[in-house]
Amino acid sequence: MRLDKLLPPKAMQIRYTHAIWEYENDNEDDDRYCVNEDECTNVYDLILETSRKAVKGGGVYYRRRHKSYAQNDVKLYQDWVNDMNQKKLYDSLINVKVHRIGRRVVIEYKPEHARKMLERYNLKNKTTVSRQHIYSMETAQEQARRHIEEMLLCTDEEGENCE
Repeated sequence: MRLDKLLPPKAMQIRYTHAIWEYENDNEDDDRYCVNEDECTNVYDLILETSRKAVKGGGVYYRRRHKSYAQNDVKLYQDWVNDMNQKKLYDSLINVKVHRIGRRVVIEYKPEHARKMLERYNLKNKTTVSRQHIYSMETAQEQARRHIEEMLLCTDEEGENCE
């Protein structure tokens, strides 16, 4: 099966170079630094550049050695894009969709996807708030019901004041 037909028409392939990390000391809890910082691929910059260029049907893609590496990359970078759009750290939305085709990680310019994900996030937050509001109303009603029952029980006992 030819997967290149599924790629965006104006997508450009780049060579992906993984970062190699070394540690200051033998203990891995210490600070680490990138040995090949000049050569490794900065995917975050690729995402921002793809969003800035705004070419419909365009983007970039790179290949990973294994399918699981591509899945991990897609999850990492799509979550990052969604977080940046939700926090609104940039002037405009990052209109990019990160997805996988086989072993390829595709960074595609899709403004409708970014808007849809942001609307889904806003809808989810509104639903969560309303559920909390409903829960607090139910607990207040439950407390009022218990208080009324206690008052009724107190009046049933030979006219004593319970309070």
